[in-house]
Amino acid sequence: NSTATIPVCHRENSLLFLLLMLGTLWLATTLYNFNQTPYLQASKREMMADYALPVAVITFSFIGSYLFSEVSLDQFNAREVDQVFHLPDPSNFSLKVVLAGMMLGFPLSL
Repeated sequence: NSTATIPVCHRENSLLFLLLMLGTLWLATTLYNFNQTPYLQASKREMMADYALPVAVITFSFIGSYLFSEVSLDQFNAREVDQVFHLPDPSNFSLKVVLAGMMLGFPLSL
């Protein structure tokens, strides 16, 4: 019988995660909706709308890492796995399986 330790939840961590999440959402939405303003040229507005999410994520990752470096966060421990994906032998596939995979994959490509 092993007892698991329950991690302690700190208020500053929760508030930091909430602030970063809502700030990322706000910045991404603002940059995405910048396409509807009369500022800048149309190509630059469209580029801002296209890259709104990566810019917002990188910006708030920087804010979380450098401006809030005093907040102590727990490290995420991931265990190493030798092979994550195991590729099956294609000669074992039936024609039905191949066609089903193609039918499921086609809508994803649209």
